[in-house]
Amino acid sequence: MPPGMYCSCHTHPTESIILTLKGQWVLCSEGQRHVMNEGSVFFMPPNAETGYEVPFDKPAVLYIIKFEGAKDPSEFLGYLEGLRQRLAEQHRNGEPFLISELPEDHPARVFAISLK
Repeated sequence: MPPGMYCSCHTHPTESIILTLKGQWVLCSEGQRHVMNEGSVFFMPPNAETGYEVPFDKPAVLYIIKFEGAKDPSEFLGYLEGLRQRLAEQHRNGEPFLISELPEDHPARVFAISLK
């Protein structure tokens, strides 16, 4: 995840384990923000509202293990292949994907300032 990245809270129907391999990032889950460091692990239950922020100068690298996904691997690959286009379209339609695109008083920006 590049520096300055922002992803609003959203749900996924499947559970995941997220391991931070490199860097730092902020996990927003259940309305709480948590700084995740190299080696941090988070279990995300199904349908939990989570979001991600990278208010740091360096990128973060994550390893995400998904459970109970599609039975046919080509179904998941199809989802991934269209993901970039879907996200670009959402961004063109006004959804912020950068912390700098958020209002000054947005909780992600306020939290980022509190880290300095």
